[in-house]
Amino acid sequence: MTEQRPDQDGGVPDPPDPAGRFSEAAGRLSQEVATLVRAELDRARYELTETARETGLGSLALTAGGVCAVLALLSAHEAVLRAVEQRWPPPQRAAATVALGYASAGAAFASFGCRRLQKARAASREALAHMVPDRTAD
Repeated sequence: MTEQRPDQDGGVPDPPDPAGRFSEAAGRLSQEVATLVRAELDRARYELTETARETGLGSLALTAGGVCAVLALLSAHEAVLRAVEQRWPPPQRAAATVALGYASAGAAFASFGCRRLQKARAASREALAHMVPDRTAD
């Protein structure tokens, strides 16, 4: 056992208060947790800002690429139209032929895209069904 020595006033000092120690430890823990949470929020905010910046730059580059692609397609269209006009003299016939070709290609691409989206939708539903339990059985 420890021996209690008299304090400066000549009396015996009060024994340490366990509730006070607990309160002090809880206060320190609370401050440390708050500091840790702030640090994590700051890190997440920084990462989100960087991701948004990269996404913005990527979107800008894709937009510029899309504009260039449209200009290239317009140039290609003019070249094809001029070539077809030389083969079939009436310009209306050439324009109709080119438009029919574009419409056919557009319909083929649209059909292909719809089939791919339907497959992707089915795959997503299947994956989701494996991840989330069926709640209709309750």
